[in-house]
Amino acid sequence: MSVPESPVYSPCDFAHAGDEIAARAVARQFKAFPELERRYGQHGRGRCEADARYHILYLAEAVSSRNPALFNNYVIWLKGLLSGLNIPIEDLSAQFGILAEILQEHQDSSDAALAADYLYAVVDRLPSLPDQPASHILAHNRWDGLARELLDHLLACRRVQAIQLVETVAGDGADIMDIYLQLFQPLLREIGRLWQMNQLSVAQEHYCTAVIQLLMGRLSARVFTTERIGRTLVAACVGDELHEIGLRMVADCFELAGWDSHFLGANVPTRDLLRLLEATNADVLCLSVTLTTHLAVTRHIVNQIRAESALPRIKIVVGGYPFNAQADLWRHFSVDGHAQDARSALELCNHLVESGS
Repeated sequence: MSVPESPVYSPCDFAHAGDEIAARAVARQFKAFPELERRYGQHGRGRCEADARYHILYLAEAVSSRNPALFNNYVIWLKGLLSGLNIPIEDLSAQFGILAEILQEHQDSSDAALAADYLYAVVDRLPSLPDQPASHILAHNRWDGLARELLDHLLACRRVQAIQLVETVAGDGADIMDIYLQLFQPLLREIGRLWQMNQLSVAQEHYCTAVIQLLMGRLSARVFTTERIGRTLVAACVGDELHEIGLRMVADCFELAGWDSHFLGANVPTRDLLRLLEATNADVLCLSVTLTTHLAVTRHIVNQIRAESALPRIKIVVGGYPFNAQADLWRHFSVDGHAQDARSALELCNHLVESGS
């Protein structure tokens, strides 16, 4: 497999004016709909401006990549979030329409014109998008039942019972990778869905995540006992990504398969990442991306690694929500592949190293 050339990419010419565009859009919306001031107040107006800035960030990444699906996926997530907060979807539709009008006023900007087209297309689709994302725990098998039981313990802050449940499952001989992928992974996605639907507070979400990290730590004695096979993985989140537990699962699963894995987590400066890749003579770098707004950072990191003469043989694999939501997105980066989860990442990386392609 040869590394695909990354298409020409340049930041949107309207992105630098995101704060100004957001403020203008909200001012125009509150003037056109006076009831918004009564409904949300001054604090709510500030939140509307913050939301508009996020819309522009996601829109800018989609336009820069010439990939409207990146914005569409964000809007699907956003509609579920607003539904959980009981915010009328008409408010979002009106804001998108006003943003499109403002962007069209930049008559000398092809990027802004394209962004307006993306917005109008989404406005047409908004009513047909689902109000609520589907549950990730479907009660189809034993693992779904265990995930529901573990979630009930976590939501009730029954940490001891949660530990007992997982240690019983492991003690009965369950494969650790199955515990990670069949139990923890859907559970974490369900926790994210419940937060999105405003059925879980930030504190509850943090508690649940912390307990799962504790459970992973208690399983680590079983993870780091496999015979080594002489392959090395470095795993890092891009930029200031804070969603790192999924990538830690990936690193642990590679350890289970005999790899030496170096899990770096978030906020690793690129220059330090390059030094570690060289020092460990890494075979593969796995980069995790959760937020679409971090794709530009991902592209920058990958390009720096590809330009590093000391790392000619390293393979780069990407994963995370934007890449999972659109299967071919990875082809727009100079990487060797994309994996949906730890098992597929392991299969892909073993193939890349064995084939040398």
